[in-house]
Amino acid sequence: MDSHEYYEELILKDGDLSGEERKNLKAHLEECEKCQKLEEQWKSCLNLLSKAPMVEPKADITGKWEQTLQVRTFEKEMKNQNRQIIGTIILITVLSIFSCTVLLSPEFLIPSTIQASQILLLLAGLANQFRTILSMLRLPVLIFSLGGILAVICFVVINRIGINNEENSNEGVEQS
Repeated sequence: MDSHEYYEELILKDGDLSGEERKNLKAHLEECEKCQKLEEQWKSCLNLLSKAPMVEPKADITGKWEQTLQVRTFEKEMKNQNRQIIGTIILITVLSIFSCTVLLSPEFLIPSTIQASQILLLLAGLANQFRTILSMLRLPVLIFSLGGILAVICFVVINRIGINNEENSNEGVEQS
């Protein structure tokens, strides 16, 4: 940066100068006509800006901005609420399957664990589909659908336990 640009920057600093900078600028302004014009123009600009009336934003703009903010906040809350609901449903389902697996007799534990893992894989696929459905459905429809699916899952698990108990009973009768 040459010395001329240095003095132009000092002019545009607008009063934030040290004593030495102010002294050097004053000496330069006495010699340089170009910098004198720049200083005059800068002072007139500052004068115009200080006299210009402050324009208030329209009430409509503020209202629209607040409305947009409320909509975005509501959407984020709904998204978080949907995630919590799905997470809770998945947790309850996993705990239910685990409980059913533990309650079964040890000789059927391995087949039951395999079945539980297959059910978990099915649930993972369903969870992926629910994520897609969530973006399209409102909360009441979602809750109703998830309740129906949980009922089907419980029915399958209970039915499977009944089949295992029947097989266990039949093996006990055959061994006698």
